[in-house]
Amino acid sequence: EELLASPVREELDGVIISTPHQRHFQQGAAALAGGLHVLMEKPMTTDVDEARELHQVARRASGQVFMVNHSANWRKQTQLACDVVERGDLGEIQHVTCFMASPLMWIFDDPANQGWNVPQGSMVGNGFAWGQLTHILAWVFRVTGLEP
Repeated sequence: EELLASPVREELDGVIISTPHQRHFQQGAAALAGGLHVLMEKPMTTDVDEARELHQVARRASGQVFMVNHSANWRKQTQLACDVVERGDLGEIQHVTCFMASPLMWIFDDPANQGWNVPQGSMVGNGFAWGQLTHILAWVFRVTGLEP
């Protein structure tokens, strides 16, 4: 809000939103309403209804770009996996089972990280998996070509 109300706003074309997840909806909607392009770190929001509403806000934004970053989908190994599936080396994809492991205890052990992992506001009820599932789901949909 401060940025959008400041004289600096006139010098901006867009913003990158990489704040704690529960702030994404409000900040993204405000930036779009303020005429800015938005590149948002995943997850898009912490609530399905907020995601749908932000999607509609972005669709109505005239001439603005709204993108959610997920860089893992563009890594070399991801493209190689896409090629394997696209060539049919694995046959027709009928079922996908995934496992993701990541050493994340540092994010839970440090009280300074509470904004990322302690449910607040619309985060209540969706847990930490909301942010982490975006990694595996985005990768699966990219590699397989399947749609949610």
